[in-house]
Amino acid sequence: MRIDTRGMKHPDPLIKVREIVRGMCTTNVDVEVVVDSCEYGRMISGFAKMSGCRTEVVEEEGLCIVRIKGDMCKCS
Repeated sequence: MRIDTRGMKHPDPLIKVREIVRGMCTTNVDVEVVVDSCEYGRMISGFAKMSGCRTEVVEEEGLCIVRIKGDMCKCS
């Protein structure tokens, strides 16, 4: 699944990702999140790590992409 949060203002990218992955609680998550800046990417990565997933943050063509994988086990 790919989530595009470009153009959203803080904290909307994090809120959108949190709502989507909460719906995946106890399932294997494989999500890419496209954000305007790596600052947002780091926040999203931190949330995903606290929820039990692995993350990778990469810059591609002026965008930041956060790859989230693993079992979403902490859904708070």
